Parts: sequence; structure tokens; C-alpha cells
Amino acid sequence: MAAELLAALPESERRIKADALDALNATMGLALQENDLVAWAKADDEFHRLLVVSCGNGRIARIAETIMDQSHRARMLSLKWRPIPTKSVEEHQQIVDSIRKGLKIQARDHRARSRDLLLPLLERFGVKQL
Repeated sequence: MAAELLAALPESERRIKADALDALNATMGLALQENDLVAWAKADDEFHRLLVVSCGNGRIARIAETIMDQSHRARMLSLKWRPIPTKSVEEHQQIVDSIRKGLKIQARDHRARSRDLLLPLLERFGVKQL
């Protein structure tokens, strides 16, 4: 929803926010090239937080904050268990490009794919709370 709200902003605002998201996504890509999963996870967390905060909807930001904290803990816990997250950089780029162009975004697929990867890993290792 945050990505859709960003895509609906006036072009000048979309460009500024997309540039900031682009920079974080580039950091993620570089971290993966250097095999620095901790740096990738930090930039990924910052990307999602910036996306939500920038959308201009305080209610979404407050709701997402709790979810993002749990998501970040799951991400950090599972870094060594999961495949290298190269697809995340590609999907983030698609989201940023859509925001920049003011197009409808399929960001929900990105979140669902991440969830579907992490939840079985957490269950496999007996992690019940984060």
C-alpha cells in the first residue's frame, strides 16, 4: 500500500523518494556482490522503512513499524539459512521504477515471496517468537 501511495504522488515528489530508495537498493546490490549479508540486511531494512515512512500515511507507518521490527529480526536470524537474496534487489528495482513512473505496483508479491521463504525456515529451526 505504501508503494502505491508513493506512486500516486506528484512527479517531483516521486522522483526524490525514488532516488533515495534507489540509493538503498544500490547499497543492497553492492553488499551482495561483496557477500556481506549483514550490510544487505541493514540496507533492506532501511529500504522498507523509508518506503513506508515516505508514503505520507502515518497510520500505515505505525502499523508497519511493528511488523518491520519482527521482519528484521527474522531476516537477521535467517541470513545464513536462506539462499542469497539476489531476487530482492531485482524486485526492489521494479518497485522503485514503478514509483518513479507513477505506475501501479505489485509490491505485495515481493512481501508474500519473502514471507513464504522465511516462515518455513523459522519453523524448521523451531523459532516460535521473534
